[in-house]
Amino acid sequence: MLLELQRTHLSASQSIQRFMLFLILTTIPFLAFPKAGVQGVDKPDILILHSYHEQFKWTNDVNRGFSESLAGNAQIHVQYMDTKRQFDSVYMKLLTRLLIHKHAKNNYLVVVAVDNNAFDFLKQYRDSIFPHTPIVFCGINNLQKEDLVGVEQITGVKEKVDFGRTLDVIARLQPDVDNVFVVVDETTTGIRTQKELEAIVAARKFPFRISFSGAMSMQEMGLKLSKLPSTTAVLLVLFFRDKDGVFYSYRESTLHISNASSVPVYGLWDYNLGYGIVGGYLANGYAQGRAAADIVNRVINGEKPKNIPVVWESPNQYMFDYKVMLRHGLNPDLLPDNRLVINEPYSLYKQDRELFYQIIFTVATLLVLIVLLAFATFRYKKISRILNRSHSYLTALFNAVGDGIIEVDKNGKVRAMNRRAELLTGWDTNEAVGKLLHEVYKTHEAQTAYKNTSHEILQAKNGTTCKIVESISEVDGDKEPLKVIAFTDISKVIENEERFSRLAENAKDIIYRVGIPDGQFEYMSPAVYTVLGYRPEDFYHNPAIIKNSIPKKWWRYVLRRWQEVESGRVIGTYELQVISKDGETKWINQRSVIVFDSNKVPVAMEGIVTDITEQKDIEEKLCNNNVALEEAKERAEESDRLKSAFLANIAHEIRTPMNGIMGFSELLRSGDLEQASQSRFINLIQQSSKRMLNIIDDLVNISQIEAGQIQTNFRNAKLEMILENVVPVYRSAAQLKELRFIVECPDELLSKSLHTDQYKLDYTLRRLLDNAVKFTKQGEITFIINQIGDQLLFEIRDTGVGIDTEHQSAIFERFMQADSTPFKAQEGTGLGLSIARAFVEALGGKISLTSTKGVGSVFSFYIPFRN
Repeated sequence: MLLELQRTHLSASQSIQRFMLFLILTTIPFLAFPKAGVQGVDKPDILILHSYHEQFKWTNDVNRGFSESLAGNAQIHVQYMDTKRQFDSVYMKLLTRLLIHKHAKNNYLVVVAVDNNAFDFLKQYRDSIFPHTPIVFCGINNLQKEDLVGVEQITGVKEKVDFGRTLDVIARLQPDVDNVFVVVDETTTGIRTQKELEAIVAARKFPFRISFSGAMSMQEMGLKLSKLPSTTAVLLVLFFRDKDGVFYSYRESTLHISNASSVPVYGLWDYNLGYGIVGGYLANGYAQGRAAADIVNRVINGEKPKNIPVVWESPNQYMFDYKVMLRHGLNPDLLPDNRLVINEPYSLYKQDRELFYQIIFTVATLLVLIVLLAFATFRYKKISRILNRSHSYLTALFNAVGDGIIEVDKNGKVRAMNRRAELLTGWDTNEAVGKLLHEVYKTHEAQTAYKNTSHEILQAKNGTTCKIVESISEVDGDKEPLKVIAFTDISKVIENEERFSRLAENAKDIIYRVGIPDGQFEYMSPAVYTVLGYRPEDFYHNPAIIKNSIPKKWWRYVLRRWQEVESGRVIGTYELQVISKDGETKWINQRSVIVFDSNKVPVAMEGIVTDITEQKDIEEKLCNNNVALEEAKERAEESDRLKSAFLANIAHEIRTPMNGIMGFSELLRSGDLEQASQSRFINLIQQSSKRMLNIIDDLVNISQIEAGQIQTNFRNAKLEMILENVVPVYRSAAQLKELRFIVECPDELLSKSLHTDQYKLDYTLRRLLDNAVKFTKQGEITFIINQIGDQLLFEIRDTGVGIDTEHQSAIFERFMQADSTPFKAQEGTGLGLSIARAFVEALGGKISLTSTKGVGSVFSFYIPFRN
């Protein structure tokens, strides 16, 4: 049935998918996407003569801006002079001959000179190589009007860095800056640039001082930058050669300076961007190329170069690095308008609005298609009915997941079984199919005394039995009605109920359950006869007996407690007097809890009642004694008991690994052991030794804590290295118990350096993870690390046994494990959590616990993030 429905479902889905694909393919050609224009055939030839080499970023940016602006209006030829790497007289002669040989015969409409060397070359050789050919230049530094005197048919774009606007950006982004440290080398260009900046500073007042680096080696520069105060900003002009004569590329110098600087670094050229500088008003190769291309387009359209004015205002652009700004805590909202920001999170609406609207149009068109498909569904009514039937069947099957499921046809024969049914019945599906249900699924009714809950006994193929409850559902098949039987193994539940009944019947205290709000007793243990003289059946038939058992002076108190119960408040423990059937007045201690339904409505109260009459008599006799002395005596006895229990536990913990070491050492003395046995014995000795060292380590630590001599050894350590020493060990331990081990830590946090006492942090993490693995039988352990402000938070979550609320406040106290508390481990000194708390507090942090019994625990602590 399931396979048939799945095939029908698949066929129907494929039919619908084919129809949708047909509509989409027939509609997409009509979507309003831009169409490519038809390009002309006859295009003029343009030569771009670059001063530098192809790999230089500035050169590539100029090329890109030039090509994009021309947009196919010309045939572009590119020639690289490579004068940044070669610039001697011999090379220039050979280069001249090469350019004459290669380009003299070409009829170029325009020759573009990029940067000063190409500009100077064309001024000298243009008439011999490219006679009467217009020159358009860009990227020319220190250009003066007299440089163009006597040169015909020339125009272009000047390149000039703008110190003032970049300094204004610094003042805007960092209003607290009182000094700008300018990095500039002692090269000719550097000296000239420094003089230009000094002239600007002299002519204009800025809200901060400006100091210059002077001659330094790269090492000295890095040391200087690392010690700058937070009220300083750095302006990188250029640093291609240090005072030792070592040359650096723009990329190398920028990376060295930005990595060494403790404060934001700004620049003047766009080729520094992307290597650690914040940005600024940058000379932009791409903008230079576009501006030059605009002039070339005007020449292509017939304008004379002499009529096209030179662009004396360099087309610089505000450019910034988003990641660097965030690293230094700078606010991107303060950036000027018309800026270009790299490494900014992508926003389609901001960066490609045309594409955004095209997507909106496409989505709207697809919505129209969906509406059309909705009108077309009437053609698939038959398919819809089949899908509905399959959905009902699959839903029933899904609801039975985790239980045994058997599908039976109308003749009572097995059609299919799931894996759980195979395990409970002992029958393989292939064997069971075709057999009658009672041959495979052999059951008979049974009852348990507890609340008369009925269940079935299922006998497996091999004769073993288990207790089950079953549910039967009927579904419509393709050709005939089917029956689905779902059954659950409740053997452990029944055993627990029977165990509870035995414990309750033999307990000296009264165990009860009473309904809310009717006050009807649902259970009363036999101990009630010893305390009150009534049998449990008396309370079942006549709940009012309880009122007769309470003295009148206590009625108002009990009524107030019952009103609290009805409102859902947990009343906890209280004492009161009762009257037994034979008239004897007794004192009882009642400990109660409220049971809520899924809607948080109280439905019952459960509790234990203890006869404390004898205890009250003793207390009354002792009232006349010295209360303070008695309390001191009790505290001394409690302290002595705790320490005695601790010493007994330590003796046991030490004796266990010592016995292992001595026993397996004695076995190793035997000469006839196999190699595998020897290795195993040695491993066991090593494990016992490690356990002994851990015990000694705990004793040393607790003694230092007790003596107030705990010391810390702070040093820098990578958080990633600390976790690598801990996580693999406990991931393996969790996998051995078939537990999921999850680590949640932001990637950017792993690479950070933490200034802490690595031993104490490592000890704390291991103790908490060790407890999580030890007390978790199933589920998962989650290890979370996160930074919250200036604190580093560690959190270990488990789905283990949990800890009662009344014991949580004492979990970090010393010797509590030795006191056999309900959360006592199978082994250990009981000092781990006490030491962990002391270590966390020594690191300047605090540790806490949140736990629910039977659900799990969350241990968390934080320490200061000293980076």
